[in-house]
Amino acid sequence: MRALALVAACIAVSACAPRKQDSGVTVKCERRLPALVPQLHAGTFVWFGEMHGTEESPRFVGDAVCEAARVARVQLGLEIWRSEQASIDDYLRTGDRKKLLAGPFWATNDGRSSTGMVELLDRVRALRKKGAKIEVVAYDVPEAKDRDFEMAKAVIQARDALAIYVGLSGNIHSRRTKGTPWNPDLVPMVAHIAEAGPRVVTYDVSASGGEMWACMATPDHEPECGVHPNSDTAKGARPWTLGPAKDASHDGVYYVGVTKAAPPAKQ
Repeated sequence: MRALALVAACIAVSACAPRKQDSGVTVKCERRLPALVPQLHAGTFVWFGEMHGTEESPRFVGDAVCEAARVARVQLGLEIWRSEQASIDDYLRTGDRKKLLAGPFWATNDGRSSTGMVELLDRVRALRKKGAKIEVVAYDVPEAKDRDFEMAKAVIQARDALAIYVGLSGNIHSRRTKGTPWNPDLVPMVAHIAEAGPRVVTYDVSASGGEMWACMATPDHEPECGVHPNSDTAKGARPWTLGPAKDASHDGVYYVGVTKAAPPAKQ
């Protein structure tokens, strides 16, 4: 019944099937991602999983958005509380950072409310000024009992079927398969979206060490928030390229090299 509800939502907003897309705009991208271009079609979800709190994942996603904007209009989905949508829209119009960071989401410090995320919004603002058609969608529903299902529903309900949807989330939510080592019954957000029918391509992050700002579990179960080492070791991989998937949970990986911690935007 839950899957049928998502399918119904998908059909209601005509988001399940690709359609003829609008033409993109000629914008100059700081770093090109030619391997990603074949995936950029209207009606497609192109998702990126991250370890929260690095500079590199939001920067890579910004490059993906730029590539997508050259093809069609774009929706950028971010793991930010839905209640922040109006303030994000206002920020994209005005650039009033103080007003943006006054929202309660930015008082959290788990890595999602980072300087890297604000820089991603700034990148969208700059591209929009150059004529790119980009909408930002805040889809997180933090109070939901089944957060992944409700986030998937929020994504689908906001879907523009004539756009390319570029999504960024933690790399558990970005999985397209059921189950994790600690919860075999968990159905991640992207798995819900894929089950509803639209075409989804999802990439996990792959780094060559470095640091990240995140809240990590400790032996006493109290999260420790701050700068932590990034244990991922994709040795020899060239940054800003795509590679084969590590397992069936994603369709591939995106390489970001050595990561730098991105602290909370609101200090």
